[in-house]
Amino acid sequence: MNETIRAREVRVVFPDGATEVLPTPVGIRRAKDMGLDLVVVSPTAIPPVAKIIDYGEFSYQEKKKKNEAKKKQHKIEVKEVKFRPNTDDHDYEFKKNHALRFLEEGNKVKGTVFFRGREITHPEVAEKLLLQLVQDLKELGEPEGRPRLEGRTMHLMFGPKKKPKKVEPKPKAAPSERPARPAPTAAAAEDEDYDGDAEDLDENTELGDEEREYDGDSDSEDGDYEDSDGEEYEDSDDSEDEES
Repeated sequence: MNETIRAREVRVVFPDGATEVLPTPVGIRRAKDMGLDLVVVSPTAIPPVAKIIDYGEFSYQEKKKKNEAKKKQHKIEVKEVKFRPNTDDHDYEFKKNHALRFLEEGNKVKGTVFFRGREITHPEVAEKLLLQLVQDLKELGEPEGRPRLEGRTMHLMFGPKKKPKKVEPKPKAAPSERPARPAPTAAAAEDEDYDGDAEDLDENTELGDEEREYDGDSDSEDGDYEDSDGEEYEDSDDSEDEES
């Protein structure tokens, strides 16, 4: 910072974002004229990069970033659960539940079996107990190797299982809308009008045929008939009236 910079020249970044390669004394003088400091932010660059900033605020922001990074970090601890070769079922379940909780929190678990007196002559009992612990913790933890006998203890280390990343389902594509039906052209409109007129003509011709048929029936009802020889004769009622 300022006079402690040993490089002959630096790439100065001004508060407005402009950059300029200047000799170090000139850069320091320009920074002091603004009431700020010349601070090297990238010493490995050629030439080194230095910013004209308020060093007090800069150091405060850097310290704040480091504290936030530490909060996000999870420090893995090793939790130990102790057994005996003759541990009863109740104590075993109690300590197993503790081991599950430790693994769920992201910590490692060390299962240890202690021997006393002549119990060391039967290490298979302790190995069987630790292998049973492997089966009970397999949902949350993985064993790191096989049970190991060291002195008068046998132990086995468990590490937490990595949680699989959740894959978010892809959103379904929206159904494509059908294109609007194009408006009919002038020629198509004329064809539709023509078809409509033709239908009207057909209806008129049918009505005309029905009227002609009805007229024929009415003529036959007037009483004039023809016999097989072609001679016309009138209704019998009229002839009776004439005779009377």
